[in-house]
Amino acid sequence: MIYCRNCGCQNDENSRYCVKCGAALYDNISPKNGNDNNNKSKSLFAAHLINILAVAIPAALLIAVNLFMGSSGDSSEGNITFSIDADLSEAYINIAAIIGLAVFIIGLIIYFIKQQKAKMLLSIIYISVAVCDFVFLIATWSFYVLMTCGLGAVMYVPGILQIIAGILFLIGSKSYAAR
Repeated sequence: MIYCRNCGCQNDENSRYCVKCGAALYDNISPKNGNDNNNKSKSLFAAHLINILAVAIPAALLIAVNLFMGSSGDSSEGNITFSIDADLSEAYINIAAIIGLAVFIIGLIIYFIKQQKAKMLLSIIYISVAVCDFVFLIATWSFYVLMTCGLGAVMYVPGILQIIAGILFLIGSKSYAAR
């Protein structure tokens, strides 16, 4: 039998970790949950990067479309004609974009806040609002996606990225310990 140096609990000699406190029983073994905390930190960082991409992609697309189309809303190049119809429920698209920006800001707060409970609560809010925003965007944008033979589906990318980031925020926040 071997005794834990951390809590004094008696453990089987074949055990690598203490059955009571989880501490490593031998010097050459890393703590039981040290790798798990590292994975949580990686999940938070990955979620943070994906959250940034979810805003950067539509911003880049908006800039590219404005440069390509100019200020008129119509552009003709060769035999291809692009036009944007004002009846696309532009107000709904703007609402979805504003909610997406709010989700982005919540993601920034999640990444930088230190309290585990607040991080977890904000992660739940983040994923809930991101899913609702994505469903709202699908409802308001579906007709356009169908009419453009699927090219408008690129507008779904930020919502999908925010949902993935929300899942990673939840994973990373689940057992986050302030350092």
